[in-house]
Amino acid sequence: TIVVAAIFITFYYNSNTFTEYDLPKDVEAIDTLPAPEPELLYGIPVDSFEVVTDEVKKNQFLADILLKYGINYQMIDRLAKSSKPIFDVRKLKRGNKYTIFNTKDSLKKAAYFVYEIDNTDYVCYDFRDSLSIAKGQKVIERRMKHRKGVITSSLWNAMVDNNMNVQLALPLSDIFAWTIDFFGIQKGDTFNVLYDELYVDGKSIGIGTVYAVNF
Repeated sequence: TIVVAAIFITFYYNSNTFTEYDLPKDVEAIDTLPAPEPELLYGIPVDSFEVVTDEVKKNQFLADILLKYGINYQMIDRLAKSSKPIFDVRKLKRGNKYTIFNTKDSLKKAAYFVYEIDNTDYVCYDFRDSLSIAKGQKVIERRMKHRKGVITSSLWNAMVDNNMNVQLALPLSDIFAWTIDFFGIQKGDTFNVLYDELYVDGKSIGIGTVYAVNF
């Protein structure tokens, strides 16, 4: 069937009876594809900048970071004062991630500075025209999971043995707070649970809704 279709299509385009569909000799047929969507990071097009990602070091302040990327003390002071209602820059935490979006010209000056407050929230400082500050949140992905296990020694160990997020133990303890003594569970007890696990950037950040559980 495929061979016959191919022969038919070839005949259709080569036949003189369909000259009204022929293109003029000075016109070339060009396949046009839609332009690819720009890659975004924190809503900023990555291709337009040189991107530098790092973590806040021990005893490192905002000025220690931004001075290296062409942001002077005057702008840093203005940023610190303007940012207070949104995020107090004195609360930068060691180990938290930040990203600098540098211009691609010879100056290599920071156009944006993005600091991750926690797993989901971040604050973005835009230096391009005049200083602007905005708080954002990463996309949280919810993955529904069904897990079951058998108690061998403790609920915690049963979750570890079954590759479950041990943070699930807390909502289960809350659900059965008045019916089960989790310090008195016995070997051979079983459980089934249907729940959402939350992910950001492909990494688990916690447990969402617990839909059903049987113990």
